Amino acid sequence: MILKNKTNNKIKIISLTCCKNEEDIIESFVRMNKNIIDLFIFVDDSSDRTTHILESLTLEGFPIRVLEMDRDSTEYRQSDILSEVRESLIKEFPDSIFLPLDCDEFPEYSRAELLDTIARAPRGQILLTAWKTYVPLTNNFPFDAQLSNGFALREPEGTQYYKIVIPNSLDSSIIICEGAHDATLENGGQIPHVSTSLKLAHFPVRSSSQIIKKNLAAVIKQGRAKRKKSGEGYHIYPVFNTLVMRDFTLTLGDLQGIALRYANSAVKCCMNYNLKPPLQDCEIRYTRKNTDSLVEFLVREIVALLLEPIPSDLATQLRSILLMQHEKR
Repeated sequence: MILKNKTNNKIKIISLTCCKNEEDIIESFVRMNKNIIDLFIFVDDSSDRTTHILESLTLEGFPIRVLEMDRDSTEYRQSDILSEVRESLIKEFPDSIFLPLDCDEFPEYSRAELLDTIARAPRGQILLTAWKTYVPLTNNFPFDAQLSNGFALREPEGTQYYKIVIPNSLDSSIIICEGAHDATLENGGQIPHVSTSLKLAHFPVRSSSQIIKKNLAAVIKQGRAKRKKSGEGYHIYPVFNTLVMRDFTLTLGDLQGIALRYANSAVKCCMNYNLKPPLQDCEIRYTRKNTDSLVEFLVREIVALLLEPIPSDLATQLRSILLMQHEKR
């Protein structure tokens, strides 16, 4: 990792985030979570404007550290990276609480509620915060709709996923599992869990542009991956097939269908229009319109595919789809 900027040593709550091409939501993530997080740590592997937005927010005064990937992106493992980063940071900030968060996750609790919950929990245990997934009501995030008014709660949640909170009573030698849904000891031993009433607002689907970019990038990455675990990437291809069938033009209904099924294939869900995310709006200064960012993304991916063919049966199909979409635009 290459440390790009420094902050002071008065740290209590640190977020750990791996980000890749999150330009539509990264600004909201920082601005809306600033009242909870003392230091934002981003491991950045982006080729879009994510890095530029983080640099702009840093200049504005937000406590941000950006770590660049120094390894082959095909060997990227979130578990390895977050575990390594936390172990390094805990030496610098030994009494810190760590929140492994994705850019689409926003605590619905306050800082005081988090600290009180940790104080009352048994020492040496991982805390669990439950996902509350929200479905888009418009295709215009983040400009004509904010997280607070452009989404409705998915009910039921179906298979309940949790994200961990790592309290300051745990030592450095733990492994954060993929997705930060769990953590183990270095030897593979289990760490006791304690459930909490804390909730985490989850926004995996926000706009057609975001879904197209994220899914194509994921499919290409899977095609290039040298190390693959059993079942890895299983959630990518159903969305990719939907994109192909829709000629890469998603309606609001398509977006809502993807959100209702996200990490939830076995349970039928619906939208509760009366339950909106309990979040505050934020000012958007550095984020571009989705249409502009999508065109830039398509150009980059076309060049990448032509210069570095992926060793996969998907290569020809991906090239033709990307070229066709670029010509349309």
